[in-house]
This record gives sequence, C-alpha cells and structure tokens, in this order.
Amino acid sequence: MPMCTCKPEGKVNACPETKEAWEARAEAKRAGCHYEEVYHCLSDKDGNKWEKCLQKTLILQGNCPIITSDGYLDWRACDSSDSSCPNHSYVSDEVYKFSLCFGHNFHANQTSGSIRDSAVEDSSPGVIIGVVFTNLLIIGAAILAFLIIRRRLRKKRFVYHKNEKTAQEGLLSDVKVVGVARKKTVSKGVHLLLKENVHSICIIGQYGNSVFSTSSFILKKFANWKNWKAQQFLFTDVPDCVEEKTVMKVYGWFGTWNDDLCSLDTVKMVCQKLENVLDDVSDVKLVIEMSSDKYHKYRMELEPFRKLFMNEISLDGCYADEENLQHFKKIQRSCKHKKCPCKRLTFDMLHHGNDRYVGMPLKINIIAKHHDRTLIRNYIENQDILRVMTEHFTALETKENMKEVYEWISYICLKGQFSTSEALDQDLMATWDFGIQKDDFVKNDNLKDFFQLKPSNMETGDLSVYAFWHPFIYICAFHSLFQKDEIRVVESCNIDAIVELVRPEGSNKSYIEVSANAECANRFSERLRRLNLVDKYNAHPLFQCNHIS
Repeated sequence: MPMCTCKPEGKVNACPETKEAWEARAEAKRAGCHYEEVYHCLSDKDGNKWEKCLQKTLILQGNCPIITSDGYLDWRACDSSDSSCPNHSYVSDEVYKFSLCFGHNFHANQTSGSIRDSAVEDSSPGVIIGVVFTNLLIIGAAILAFLIIRRRLRKKRFVYHKNEKTAQEGLLSDVKVVGVARKKTVSKGVHLLLKENVHSICIIGQYGNSVFSTSSFILKKFANWKNWKAQQFLFTDVPDCVEEKTVMKVYGWFGTWNDDLCSLDTVKMVCQKLENVLDDVSDVKLVIEMSSDKYHKYRMELEPFRKLFMNEISLDGCYADEENLQHFKKIQRSCKHKKCPCKRLTFDMLHHGNDRYVGMPLKINIIAKHHDRTLIRNYIENQDILRVMTEHFTALETKENMKEVYEWISYICLKGQFSTSEALDQDLMATWDFGIQKDDFVKNDNLKDFFQLKPSNMETGDLSVYAFWHPFIYICAFHSLFQKDEIRVVESCNIDAIVELVRPEGSNKSYIEVSANAECANRFSERLRRLNLVDKYNAHPLFQCNHIS
C-alpha cells in the first residue's frame, strides 16, 4: 500500500500572489469563513504557508502579517530597504501585493521534487558525500541530546518523588500562573485603536475573565507599535492634563472589589474629564476596562458619555472555551501526584458549577496556584470557588506553621494592601492580636502564594506594595474574616471594602457580597460619624438601614 503523507489542515505550498488568484481562492474558501472573517493566506515564523479565515486587520507600513502557532494574526517588521517591503499601510487580506511577505513561495509548477532533482544534478559527488556526512553528524548529535535530556528528566522525577513532602507542596513546580489574555481580542483592540476615528475602546467581561490582562496587553502593544507613552490610572486618579501621544488605561470603575453604590457621581465626573481630554489634546487614546455586570447595571447613566464607550469589546461568551480547556489540561498534566484529586476534577465542573459569577481563567488559575488536595476535594464536592477558598483561608489559622501566613492574610485584608515604606499599624495588630513582623516576607516563602508586589505608582513602576495576587482572592479573605467576627471587621477594616462588599441583612446581595445584621450596621454608622464620612456614604443602604439619630 502506498504511504500517504498528510498535511496539517490549512497548510499549503504557496499563497496566491495576484488579485485574481487571491479572489479565486477566497471564493473557494468562503463557505468555511464565519461572521467578519475572510480568507487569508499567510506565512508563519518558520516560513510555512497557511490558509485561514481571519478578521481583516490594518497592517502598518514596513510590516508583514504572519500567523501565530495558535492560529492568530500577528505582524513583524520587514527590511525597509527591500523594494518589496510594504511602503504604505494596507489591509491584511491584500498581502498578495507584497511578495516579500510570503518568503519562499513554492508554486505547483515548482514542486519540492523538481527543486531537489535540480539540486542533485548540479552537485558533484564530493558535495553529495559532504552533505550526507554532515546530516549524519546532525542526526547523531540530536539522538545524543535526546538521550541526555531523557536521562536527566528521569533522574529529576526520581528525586522529586523521593523528596515528596505534603500534598500541598510542589504540586505545580513547572506551571507559571499568568493571566489568560485573549490573543484574538488583543489584536482586535489594537487595530481598533489604530483607526483615526477611534479614540476610546471599552473592554468588558465578567469577574476573573482576563479583563485586566487583556486590556493591559492592548495598552502595551499599541504603545509599542506607535511609540507612544502608556499610562494606567485607577479611575479616581485620572489626571487633568495628559500629554500628546499618550495611550491611557483607566480601570477600577465603581470600586476596587465590587460596586460601592456611592461612586456614580465620581464616575460621571471622571467621564467628563476624559471627554475633555479627548477634545482638547490631539493624539490621545483611551482603553477603558470595566466588569460587565457594572457596565450593564449603569449603562443608562453612562449613555451621555457614549463617546467613551461606543467601541465595546466583550470577553464574555464561549469563544475562548478551547483556550481555557487547554490551560486546564496543562495544569492537570503538570501535577506529578498520581492520586491527586485534580485528576478527578473536570472542565465541566469548573464550567457549570455554582460559581458562574467567576470567569473560567481565574478559576483555573486558582486551582493551579493553590493546588491543595483538601481544597480540590472540596471544590469537587461543592463546585463553588468562593466557598472553597474562604474555607481554605479559615483553616490556615489552625494549620501547623501557617499562623503567620494567616495573620498576614488578615492584616492585608483589613488594610487593603501593605506598603513596604510604612510601619505596621500597631492599633490594628493589638485589636486582632497579630504577631507579624515586616521582614516576614523575606523569611516566609509561603506568603508568596497569596501576595505579589505591585507598583505603588503606575508611572514609576516601583514595586513597593504587597497586595493579593487577584482582587477575588482578597474577597475570599474578607469573607473568611467576616464569618469569624463581623463586628470587628466593620469597626477596623478599610472603609472601601465595607461599602463595596457588605449589604444590610434582608436586602438583595450578589455572589461576592455578605450580609450584616442590625448591630453590625449600627457600628458601621457610628464609625462613619467618627470619621466625618456621613455625607459621602449617607446613601449607602448599610447606613440607611439603621435608625440612630
């Protein structure tokens, strides 16, 4: 039986280099393209050619579109001294005008066989022997390298199992937990901003759906492309003056962790400020990041500022399920414990659990970063990531050698963050009987599982503030503390967290909010009076529900 060599789907020998040939292939492939996608034929980084259905993208002068290993459209610079390098901007499905972008483009009448035959004819026996000998050396070296690597890996696995300690330690030694930025959305966002008539884009998505990382990638990639200045601001910190050639990301709308219910006037004021910046300063672009629940809740109130929100990009929906699935499988493969309950955890459990408020990328990253057997077993049983992480934090207080970690979790939850330049709050430590020290972060590696250093100033980028690695992890810590002692929480926790996460008993509350009884609401109202914050928060239901005169 003759051997059949099958090409990967979409791989071709050559791309069409004329308008007529391109349109003929596009017509033949049109049935396989959906929505805004059109036929493309592009090279990858190795020079292979691929036919794919992709959204049209603006490619700037001096660049060629390429296809990534994940099947997305990207671009790279070409040699501007070459006359075939694009000398003006163009749409990605017009790349046929620039043959340089295809590299070596082998057409049907110039098969690999004919090229090989020609090369053999022109080669002397000595050259052929030299080529064969060189190839044998390369093959031998590759085999030797493979054997060495395999031996090292086996040794590494043996040492790992020999030194295996607890179920919590070392489960994910080779997985780096990062934000799952949506590559396709990043490309779409960048190319929207590149349009002259687009001055602002709005990235929305559910909690934990890679909204922050996706918007950050858009900001950085656009800034690098245009050689502009990139800035990031909490919405309450937006400056009055912005320099030309600046792309600015604004985040944290309506609250850091949740809706504080008293920020709408501030939001409107900031929106007006941003519109003024766009009107008064040329060459300024905005990337607005907002959770989809807040965006839809306040859509009518934001309507007067439509200029800021008209170019909406949503991360919600099922189109990224495959990307999330592959990320989840990577987590499972990386766990070396054959009896770890993560082997019984399924993607469907994560996808259809009782925690649909939380995006899949975040749930997967939590399972990776806090890969504890008890935690995973609890998730399989309850399928509620908030409940499971809350119980996980609560259990740390009595767990051997973890009391210091628990106290730091509690301290940073109460303060909101911890600046390395500030002294510890001695009053707070006395109230909660904490025994922590500032140098614990140097001595205790377990703290790195829960916190990360963040810039105190986005302008300078100086890493000097410890905060939870994700706002949702903060929320879980808050739930744990609130269950332990809600009175002490409302009397000593930072005000922002209370107004964003606490609602009066009997009122509607969301998945991440907690309910406070009448005594709790009373204590909070008294605290607002002491701090002269009644005018700011007198419309908050937690203040309005009590009857203290």
